[in-house]
Formats: sequence, C-alpha cells, structure tokens
Amino acid sequence: MASHGHPPKHSPRRRQFVAGTGMLALAAALPTLSLAQQKTINVGVILPLSGANAQFGINSRQGIELVADEINAAGGIKSLGGAKIKLIVADSTSAATTAATVAQRLITQNECVAILGAFASSLTLAISEVTERRGVPLLTMSFSDQITGRGFKNVFQVVSKGSLIGKCQFDYAVALASGNQKVNKIAIVYEDTAYGTSQATGLRDAAKAAKTEIVMDEAYPLGISDVTPLINKLRNSGAQIVFPVSYLNDSLLIIRTMRQQKIDMPIRRANRIPGVVSE
Repeated sequence: MASHGHPPKHSPRRRQFVAGTGMLALAAALPTLSLAQQKTINVGVILPLSGANAQFGINSRQGIELVADEINAAGGIKSLGGAKIKLIVADSTSAATTAATVAQRLITQNECVAILGAFASSLTLAISEVTERRGVPLLTMSFSDQITGRGFKNVFQVVSKGSLIGKCQFDYAVALASGNQKVNKIAIVYEDTAYGTSQATGLRDAAKAAKTEIVMDEAYPLGISDVTPLINKLRNSGAQIVFPVSYLNDSLLIIRTMRQQKIDMPIRRANRIPGVVSE
C-alpha cells in the first residue's frame, strides 16, 4: 500500500511530523493484528542514528517518540484494551545488512509486533525482506517505488513514491521558469540507489511527457568524493536546469563544486536537505 499526494517540504520539523504520521498509522493498523489484550506492546524503530544521515534519523525518532507519548497519555491503544506502546529504538547505521540484522533481532529477541523505519530506501528494502517473512507490519517514510512494488503484504508506505515526487519536482520547476523562458533542455544527476533511481525515473518520465530534451542523465555512486567529471559534463551539456537527486553530503558537494566553477544554472532539488523536499 502507499499513500499518494504532493511531496512535502521536509524541514526537521516536517520530518518529525511525517514520522509521527507513521506512528499514528501504526496505531490504526495494530487492531488488525492477532494480539492478546496486554498492557504493553513493543514497536521497533530502526533508523540511521550514526553516520551521514544521523541527523535525519534523530529527527524521525523524535517525531515517533512524540506521537507514541501522546497515544500513551491518551489512554493507549483502545482496541487493545488500552495497551501502551513501548518503542525499541535501534541504529541501522548506513548498511543494509546491518538494518536487516537489527530487524531480525527486534522481532525475535524483543518481540516487536511492528517496525517503523528506516529513512533511506535501501535500508527499508532490506528490512522489508525480514518483516515480510515474519509477517510483521513495516511502516515506512522511505520513497522508493520498489518498496511497495514487489507484492509484499506487510509493508505500508505512508509518503508519496519517489517517481511521483520526481514528476512533481519537474512540473514545479517548469512552472517556476515559465514566466522567463521555455525549458527545453534539462540535466538529471542522481545517486544510483533505490531512492535515487526511483525519483530519477519520475523526472525522466515527466520530461519526456513534456517533450523536454534530457541532455544529461547521469548516475553516480552514493558518497562520491570527486564530482568534477560530473560537473564538467554538466557544464558542456547545454542544460537550462539541473535536477540533482542526492542525500545531504553529495548534494552539498555537487552544489559547492558548481559554485566554485561559477556554473549558475538553476538547481531544482527534491532531496534530503533540510528545508526542501526530502525522502
């Protein structure tokens, strides 16, 4: 399942709100589980609490904790006899294998009846393999179309899909530029992860539908250390607008390098930078 809508602007407060929305959706979904009436239920929260995406993971955790506290203060989950939610928070780091191992532990050792997480789509995909085998609900704020595109019955995406966000990213940029000039040529630069490829697909499809030429369509590895070849190619592409689809550190490196080389073409981001659209 997946909810669809306009891509939200994800400042840290917005990230907390979206994470909290997932907590509310979880509370609504729990009555469908075959659970005995009990005083406390364990809910796993798997997020990157260390590494490059740590701040985003912390923001998400704070939102989840806020809503869990509100639910508990209001009497708990009424359909489960007022059961209170106990969050079991774990660090996924940035490794998919670690995320999967953590999910396995939360389910088998901590007896978690549901899992929330895990910010990065690649981590969520790994976790979903574990939760699907165990029949445990996974609610996620990750974007990748793959998350709900494999026919899994126990994963619930509470944000728009990456491809839809990519389409909105393109449409919004064209609408902004329409007052000055027609957008005929664009560049897409994206990380080669589940998140990046899904959003780039939406950008690509929207550009083709608008008969806009894609003069550069380039993937790069997550955590790239030298973007000079990408920027040189961008400089020579003839693009009027560039659409980078990246996590925070990569986006900053791309933008700084463009500025250092005095490339001033508009940059239309829909990525994981606070204050703009984010996964």
